[in-house]
Amino acid sequence: MGIFTDMLEKLTDSSDDLAIATAALSIYTAACDGTITLDEFMEVELSVGAINSKQKISDEAREKIKVISKNHSITWDEVKGYLDKVSKKNLLDMEKGIKEIILASDGTDDAERKVIEDFNSYVDSRS
Repeated sequence: MGIFTDMLEKLTDSSDDLAIATAALSIYTAACDGTITLDEFMEVELSVGAINSKQKISDEAREKIKVISKNHSITWDEVKGYLDKVSKKNLLDMEKGIKEIILASDGTDDAERKVIEDFNSYVDSRS
């Protein structure tokens, strides 16, 4: 099963922001150490494929996700811009997805630990 699957099952008519933020965070996490392993790529593809298969997101959101998926150099500031539009409850669920991507590779390196740190600090700041 791909990342964020539980959240994706709950998509509603207003879920464009959640879908875009999920794709951005997935790509950022997978590429944070400079390379995307085959296993990380497969996790991201499962996630993005699940998002795009949802009938309840707009064509504009699908196009934005397509652009994000091609941009493996997305920055943390860009990701935060997308996360700003997501509820704190959904942010808390996203940490599980980050860990799935990281676990798809061979262990955790400093860059991946920093993603988790930055994400947790971001969530804490959204009180």
